[in-house]
Amino acid sequence: MSRFLFASFAIITSFAGACGEKNVEAIAGPKEGVEVFFALKLVHPENSSLLWEIESGEPIPPDYSLFPMNEFHSGTGEITGEQPIILKKTNLITAEMVETAVLSGDRDHTVLVKLTKKGASRLTHATKQMRLGRDRIAIVFENRCLIAPTVMAILSDQIVVNGLTGPDEAKRLCHLLTTSTQ
Repeated sequence: MSRFLFASFAIITSFAGACGEKNVEAIAGPKEGVEVFFALKLVHPENSSLLWEIESGEPIPPDYSLFPMNEFHSGTGEITGEQPIILKKTNLITAEMVETAVLSGDRDHTVLVKLTKKGASRLTHATKQMRLGRDRIAIVFENRCLIAPTVMAILSDQIVVNGLTGPDEAKRLCHLLTTSTQ
């Protein structure tokens, strides 16, 4: 039985089959200017409280960067804006660890991703060390955090990516992941 990373608005589970002006420039992506095409990254465990401290002028914790994250309307699910999120600088999963990526037949804003053995091993190892029901993993695409759901189970080799802006973005992600793994 495979375990999936199901990226919904608030939860990752397993199943079968606004920041101060001092830091505004940092919200555009990692300070070192490295383009993050596709990655899974760990969210700082104290993200919410640290954002208040950063807004008050405190530095961003070492080994972490601010990224913009989509905000969603609670009723419609539409993207309404962005908010900052504190993510680990190192990537947990990258495009090179993707074995396949296909569009979901059920939802046009969704990409189904199967990881390589290396990717699955890294994801499983990381989620075994997490506080299930509390810690979060972010899905980053083109230097923007799409979503950062809570991890509810130890994960393995399959990821469902949603929270994309529409079918065109889903197709672009699927195409880029497919061509980067060839």
